[in-house]
Amino acid sequence: MTSLHHRAEARNGNVGLGNEVGLPVHADIEKLDRVRTWWAAEATRTSTDWRSLVDAVLEVLISVGIIRLEPSTFELACEQADREQLPRPSRSEAPMATPPTAIEALMLSLRRGVNELAQPDTLRRLSALDGDQLKQVCRRVQAFQPGITEPWSANEVDALISTWRNSR
Repeated sequence: MTSLHHRAEARNGNVGLGNEVGLPVHADIEKLDRVRTWWAAEATRTSTDWRSLVDAVLEVLISVGIIRLEPSTFELACEQADREQLPRPSRSEAPMATPPTAIEALMLSLRRGVNELAQPDTLRRLSALDGDQLKQVCRRVQAFQPGITEPWSANEVDALISTWRNSR
């Protein structure tokens, strides 16, 4: 078994020091120095140093939308002011759907019978329903299981619909 030290020596021994691995020789180093000098002078002449090049690339990435810088507090204040200027829809224009939990609470109270239509909580939940939700509630009260609670009759469903219309 060989140690890690012997393996490292063997691996390092395979590396050449001349041009066989692509390293520049003395003449190539002089050429590289001339090229670097020319590039430094050209960068100074055209103002294309690394800093300005990075700034230009960053500006392009932002304008294209690839990256987004964090907005300043001034920008945030302007966006908030713009949002406040937008017209808000009235309740009649954009009715909100009643959440399923409110519908289930209504169904639980309606299991007690048609007399629950006089209770304030039931009236409040009933008035929040839209037409489709009211149809769903009407179907469900007529489909109550007799072993749990009695299904509603057509007259009781009519009373439910009338109460809904009056509460709106």
